[in-house]
Amino acid sequence: QTIANSSQQQPTTGSCGVVLGKLQKYYQGGEARGILDHAASVLPLKCTGCGRQVRGLLDVGKLTQADWFELLYRSRFLLGLGDPMGPPSVLEAISLGCMAILPRGRKQTLIMGRNHKSQYDDLERLVENQPSINPYVCWYTTIQDLRSCVQGAATDPALPRIALREFTSDAF
Repeated sequence: QTIANSSQQQPTTGSCGVVLGKLQKYYQGGEARGILDHAASVLPLKCTGCGRQVRGLLDVGKLTQADWFELLYRSRFLLGLGDPMGPPSVLEAISLGCMAILPRGRKQTLIMGRNHKSQYDDLERLVENQPSINPYVCWYTTIQDLRSCVQGAATDPALPRIALREFTSDAF
């Protein structure tokens, strides 16, 4: 039985962080280097398809859905880089007890007539509707914010798996 299909609710004691940045450009430049260096100073970092040229990251390559869920379940945080909009990975991480550490306030992007300012703007609405999600999300705009998020994810008690009410069969 895979983690994704398991009813196990116990928290995991993760030993790494996972970096989410779908394009190579998100791993380059001084800001990205600072973010990755700070996160890697707390816990080892893994990524999928980030490339071997990225210092401080272990690229685990392309994963099956079950392996991706297993990686998230065994990790303390999912660190968002860049400006992707609405990745399902954030919801997957949260539901598996992995804190989502996300950038905020960089620039607004117009998508389908709506301005977006974070990787997952609707996450704020989810937290408002289901406050139990709040410990699973940490936003950063500065390196100091990031440091606090990563340190909290690494040292706070492990988070249990959680059902996101809006994404259950009952909600539909």
